[in-house]
Amino acid sequence: MSNDLSLRFAPHLGYITQTEPLFRQSVGTINPADHIAFAAQQGFAGIFDPWMISRPEAEIEDLISALRQHDLESGGITYAPFDVMFTALFARDGRSAWTEIERNLDRSIALANRVGSKTVEVVLQGTPDLPWLEQEKAAAEHMRRAGDRAAAAGLVIGIEHMIALPNLLLRTTEAAVSFLEKTGHPAVRLIFDTGHVQDMDGDIHAAWELARDYVSTVQLADMPGRIAPGTGTLDLVRFLAQAVRDGKADGLIELEHGWTEASAAAEHSGIAALRRMEVEVGLALESADTK
Repeated sequence: MSNDLSLRFAPHLGYITQTEPLFRQSVGTINPADHIAFAAQQGFAGIFDPWMISRPEAEIEDLISALRQHDLESGGITYAPFDVMFTALFARDGRSAWTEIERNLDRSIALANRVGSKTVEVVLQGTPDLPWLEQEKAAAEHMRRAGDRAAAAGLVIGIEHMIALPNLLLRTTEAAVSFLEKTGHPAVRLIFDTGHVQDMDGDIHAAWELARDYVSTVQLADMPGRIAPGTGTLDLVRFLAQAVRDGKADGLIELEHGWTEASAAAEHSGIAALRRMEVEVGLALESADTK
């Protein structure tokens, strides 16, 4: 299509609940197939449906069919439903915790392979009931096993660090990088969400310098308020230009944000802003190349 976006953006089909896909007002329904068709019409490279594991089987089949029909890719999917993801399974040592992790992981790996996703996403929830170092040790051991299972299926585990909820284990980018170094598994990587990183660290550019060698997925949200790129205070042109230079923008760039207002006009303005941002990223790269 002549209006294809050169950066490989992927709008979400609901990153908190599946009743609020990114282009809800423009599409007019919450049917995933309708949103996939809209994403293709707008020139997006894929979609991002993190909680796909919670959808009914018939809905998943329709979603896969629509992705194939429109030749779009799938972003990452969570390793477990919401109510399991935010329990402290990874922070608890022992066979019973791993058995529950493994059961969910096997299901998500199978789904990722069906839909063509490359990443299984994990958030490391902790607990105030156990010492932090004990939880970190348990999580690293579980992650090594999870990394083995993902790698055998040609996938990676993407850890998303954040402070959006209480008792999360990795609450800064420095802590996340340290954890990955201790885990030491090539299939266990980092999801770099600009909104969460700004919230945690206050400087997405400094955090990127620290984390870029470990990043498998980039997610975009402007701040404050996880709003559309270009409507907040973050210099996402500079950030994306660096991500491109570092070879970290070859995969889908997942759009994980909301809007300042619920309207089709805001959504179409957001698409136009992404197109302008692409041009500015290209100019920034050209300028850097001439220096």
